[in-house]
Amino acid sequence: MKLQGLFPAPTVPFDSGGTIDHGELRPYLASMSAIEGVSGVAVNGHAGELISLSPHERLEVVRAARSEFSPGQHVIAGVDPVSGEAGIDILLETAAAGADAVLVLPPFDSMARRSLSRSAVAPVMFFEKLAEANVPIVVFQYPHATGCDYTTETLAEIARIDQVVAVKNAVWHAEYYVEQLKAVGQHASMLAACDAPELLTMMMLGADGLLLGASAVGTEHWAKYVAHIRDGDYNAARAIFATTLLPILDSTFGSTRVRSATFAALTKYALEVLGIFSSARVRPPEIEPDEADKTELRAAMSSAGLI
Repeated sequence: MKLQGLFPAPTVPFDSGGTIDHGELRPYLASMSAIEGVSGVAVNGHAGELISLSPHERLEVVRAARSEFSPGQHVIAGVDPVSGEAGIDILLETAAAGADAVLVLPPFDSMARRSLSRSAVAPVMFFEKLAEANVPIVVFQYPHATGCDYTTETLAEIARIDQVVAVKNAVWHAEYYVEQLKAVGQHASMLAACDAPELLTMMMLGADGLLLGASAVGTEHWAKYVAHIRDGDYNAARAIFATTLLPILDSTFGSTRVRSATFAALTKYALEVLGIFSSARVRPPEIEPDEADKTELRAAMSSAGLI
């Protein structure tokens, strides 16, 4: 499997009762799948409410995505197995629901395991165990500041596992990204995922595609941007990134200041402003954005030409 192009990572709408609003989710997915340049979709990621959804609901979202995207478009589903043994069953049931590949969040995102993420042994053993499910795997490389990213050497070893087809690389520093691009590129696709202005530089330096939560807002513009990057038309890519995409990225996922709500809630509000969702409902302990953040987000969307 060769993953390349744009893979937006949509969020999930909730109705007034707090359950998944499939009446809004399916048209949202269908409209996204119809956009030229969209290679597939990545559901159940951080922006896709993975943490808030039950195991049953996660599979419901996978089935919805599979039904709305064409057979030629890949459905990637986020999973967060706490162990290799438990992960095998999760991967198998996710694939059975319609996922072509799974995006594996690191099992080291907890205080007790944080030090193991940069081990030369533990991450490789974890992915070798998951590979027994024989389901294509996308490795989620977290930013270095999280304390649970993989070293370049370890990431290279993971990429050599046959079932590992891509890396979603969310590192924040271009030099670190290039180092990992060189280490991984011969074995797996590199999907850029930096939630910052450095994303433009990284993709110009080399990327097979983009897997990003922010691209669930204004997806058609993100698709044009990725097409420009792949065609080597960097002037056009820079222009659309600076004028349209950067305001979206900064107002929903930007980390330059503390915001009142998570990026999932901010993304939902942006989709509400666009008339795609009827609300920005989230599940506790998450909360909806405050008025200051809503005002800033609407201003950014206006600056981007979306409203």
